Amino acid sequence: MKALIDVFFQPGKLFSSLPERRAAWVVPLLVNVILLLASTAFTINTLGMDLIMRQRLAGSSMSADQMQQAMKNGTSPAAVYITYAVILFFTPIFMLIVSGILFAFGMMTSRAPKFGSMLAMVNLAFFPYILITVLMTALVIVAAPDKTALDVTNPLATNVAALMFNFTNPPP
Repeated sequence: MKALIDVFFQPGKLFSSLPERRAAWVVPLLVNVILLLASTAFTINTLGMDLIMRQRLAGSSMSADQMQQAMKNGTSPAAVYITYAVILFFTPIFMLIVSGILFAFGMMTSRAPKFGSMLAMVNLAFFPYILITVLMTALVIVAAPDKTALDVTNPLATNVAALMFNFTNPPP
């Protein structure tokens, strides 16, 4: 757990100590998965799957019947649980893939790293990004005067000036 704090205050010391640490990847991976699950749950519970699905389907070329069926399927409780399962399953897989690619590049050096050290490094390096993204997403969702105007696929892509305009000039 100390490693999650050290990544902000002593990153050089932390990353250089990874080869001596055993299973240093476990806690950062679990924290990353929990943060992503919490962010997804917060977004779904605050904005609702109905709004999320409407925005996802807005640009599609489906017929009215197909769109209605997609809305029905996408807003079902099963779809919410599948969303959580995807995060739970694919976050570790993504971290493994990135670690594997970096490990392959590391094998080309004179001092090849251990895969566990590489996995710990990737998870620790992603932790600040995930933490800040989760906090900023929650802040934007909570602070937005009109939640339906948010782009749920990328709520942080909003221009700061446009966001300030929305705060000073809320919709009627």
